[in-house]
Amino acid sequence: MPRAPTPPRHDVTCDGYQVVEALPNPVALIESDGSIVCVNQAWRQFSRNNGGALATEECAGQNYFDVCGRAGADEVLAGLLAVLEGRQGRFEFEYPCHSAEQARWFMLQAVPLGAATGRLLLMHVDISSRKLAELSQQAKCALLQQTLDTVETLIVSLDRDGRVNSINRCGARVLGRPAAEIVGCSWFASCLPQPEGMTRVFPVFRQIMEGRLEAVEYFENEILTQDGARRLIAWHNAYLKDADGQIIGTLSAGNDVTLKQALEAALRRKADLADRLKSIAATVPGAIFAFCMHPDGACSFPYIDGRELEALGFSAEDFVVDASPLVRMIHPDDIVAVGDDIRASARALQPWHGQFRIHHPHLGLRWIEGNAIPQAGADGSVLWHGYLSDATERIEAIRRLEQSHAQIQALVAHMEVVREEERTRIARELHDELGQTLTAIRMNLRQLGRLAGAGNTGMHERIDAVEAIVEDAMLSVRRISQELHPRILDTLGLGGAIEWEAGEFRKRMGIRCRCAVPADDIPLSESAKTHIYRLFQEAMTNISRHARATAVEVALDWDGTALTLQVSDNGVGIRGEALVGNTLGLTGMKERAAQIGGGLTISTAPVVKGTCVALRVPLAAGSGRTRA
Repeated sequence: MPRAPTPPRHDVTCDGYQVVEALPNPVALIESDGSIVCVNQAWRQFSRNNGGALATEECAGQNYFDVCGRAGADEVLAGLLAVLEGRQGRFEFEYPCHSAEQARWFMLQAVPLGAATGRLLLMHVDISSRKLAELSQQAKCALLQQTLDTVETLIVSLDRDGRVNSINRCGARVLGRPAAEIVGCSWFASCLPQPEGMTRVFPVFRQIMEGRLEAVEYFENEILTQDGARRLIAWHNAYLKDADGQIIGTLSAGNDVTLKQALEAALRRKADLADRLKSIAATVPGAIFAFCMHPDGACSFPYIDGRELEALGFSAEDFVVDASPLVRMIHPDDIVAVGDDIRASARALQPWHGQFRIHHPHLGLRWIEGNAIPQAGADGSVLWHGYLSDATERIEAIRRLEQSHAQIQALVAHMEVVREEERTRIARELHDELGQTLTAIRMNLRQLGRLAGAGNTGMHERIDAVEAIVEDAMLSVRRISQELHPRILDTLGLGGAIEWEAGEFRKRMGIRCRCAVPADDIPLSESAKTHIYRLFQEAMTNISRHARATAVEVALDWDGTALTLQVSDNGVGIRGEALVGNTLGLTGMKERAAQIGGGLTISTAPVVKGTCVALRVPLAAGSGRTRA
């Protein structure tokens, strides 16, 4: 800015400025253009002793704005101009001015000397004592903060309004926010979950600060981390007081008990589960267990309980560390299979099921049944949780039932053989004896016709009627004989007999029936052929009675290892209850398949695809004798 001419030098004793000389601090008066009007003796002494950049000994011809410019004190120059222009009431600037002997700081103060004069009063104030005290306090605070930052506990200091005065490194890390971002913020509004932070916790804090509630030394509440997670903190609180003993804030140390709380809840759940398991084990007829196979192959029962185990004379303590007492009781014929099953379950981590016998010292041979689910351990062990029970009575009952069923099947097979033999005998007698008798009657009728003469029309008509009856009787004899024993099997073989039966079905029912059979005869026993043919007849009978089909597909195949017979229709299908029920027709078909060592499957899709009956007989089963 343009500078006015420098006024003549004023003596400090003239023009009413004697008071400046009396001031103990270094003082100078400057014009609005920056020219120095006068300085006191203390200012001159300050300049000689300190040589500060912002001090000058001369008065006339000196401009303080130039001094600031040469010192690079742009901030000071801007502050002085702001006061001269009335934009601020006063200006203060702290600066260091160290000597060789000691560290010193001064404050330059600028105030207007009345609104009418347009002059500034400048004064240098020694603030070394205060700055040294502040630095000492800052060093102590830094040391304290470093100490607090090494503590793995949340340390938070709040003022009376709940704003954060300080927070240590652990607290900032738990919150996931820089400490500088947290300091100055409302702890309850920005660091606690809402709305409970302001509605539940902050009112308690306010009551304590206002003396309406006794101090709470221990308190638990959740804090909210930067990523939105909640952490439960257990706080121990101390209260900061001023010189008069009034509470001005709090200093709180908190421990993150989130994991501890989760562990305690897990332990409570585990204890509750253990109690439930004990209750279950006390009521169910078996033993609940945990079985462990260690990496070295050793086995133990970390947990086993149950009344039935005790009834067998065992105690849970017998197997907790070592399962070998129970293993040694397993029947020698079962021990290898049990071990293989357990190892297979461990490798695949698939459920284990086993039945094995043990030699109990008092109860003799007992059957034990078990089911368990494996779980892999971090150390390479496998732990099964499962259930053991004494299945002796049930297994023996099942075996007796199986033996009874086998005996019934053998009896049924024997009865079927006897019945087939009886059918064959009756069919032979019908065909041979009754057939011969009817043939003889027909021949005699023809002789009677010749004896009656050509003119006896009435006699010939009666003879023709009787002969027709005889012819029908002969057809009935052949049909009944065929149904009793399929002689066609003896002449055409199995494939030819099935093809002939399909043709008869087509003529009798008027239903389209396609049949595919092998050209060569199939090497099966006569009994097996009869069972297969009878099964086929039953399938065709079911179609004629129930299917309401318009087409039937029959396929007989032989690949050298097994025979397959498939009969399919496009009818209404079989109801589900008929498939699982005890209908005589289907049961008889399944029993015939079982008699020759084959398997029968019946699939159905109502309305759309009808029913498919499929028989498969392995060569080894069908080529030999039927079970008797």
